[in-house]
Amino acid sequence: MKNKILHSILSVLLVIVVVAAAAFAFASCEANDVKTPDNEQNVADDTAADDAADSGEDEKVGAKTITVDVIDDKGETTTFTINTDAEFLSEALLDEKLIEGEDGPYGIYIKVVNGITADYDQNGAYWSLSKDGEYLMTGADTTPIADGEHYELTYTVG
Repeated sequence: MKNKILHSILSVLLVIVVVAAAAFAFASCEANDVKTPDNEQNVADDTAADDAADSGEDEKVGAKTITVDVIDDKGETTTFTINTDAEFLSEALLDEKLIEGEDGPYGIYIKVVNGITADYDQNGAYWSLSKDGEYLMTGADTTPIADGEHYELTYTVG
């Protein structure tokens, strides 16, 4: 009996967390400006890459190395290692052309990851963002990155 009550309480808590995440994602959908890797201007990164190419270096540019696991709509994981000088996660992901999205009131609303679209309006799907398995309460635009960090972008259906 106690297990049944505990199971019910945990189920209710899970529903509350999912609804809160969906509400946050839905609120981010209100923007109209589309942000894609092609319209990002990262002159400093381009200059550093050009300098590396001019000097004959084969190393990837970037003082920080982060790992990003993409868990797709089939539950399959693809791991990306990103070398970057970006300050925030969205910059690094856009530079790698790993994400596309729309500008919203809370920063970029990630709609496409590694070519896979999550369409909240169609089926309640969105991309959740976590760090070392812990759901982040910040968006990619406001998540600072440091060398050695590990992030997950997970296709989620609310």
